[in-house]
Amino acid sequence: MPRSISLEKENDDSLEKTHIVLVEFSNLMLDELPQVLPSIREIQHQINLMSGFILPNKATYKLNLKEAQEL
Repeated sequence: MPRSISLEKENDDSLEKTHIVLVEFSNLMLDELPQVLPSIREIQHQINLMSGFILPNKATYKLNLKEAQEL
């Protein structure tokens, strides 16, 4: 039973902290969402790739053989 009480306390603390942040930055949040998409900007970001080059795709993390077999 003490475990559930501590979880409830942690949830209350996180809710209180969330409320504080929302109040502090309320001027940055819109009251209502716009009904249309924003206009297209003049700057279009893109990465120009050169033909013949291989992208350096690497695994985000390495697995040992046992972990890889489990997947």
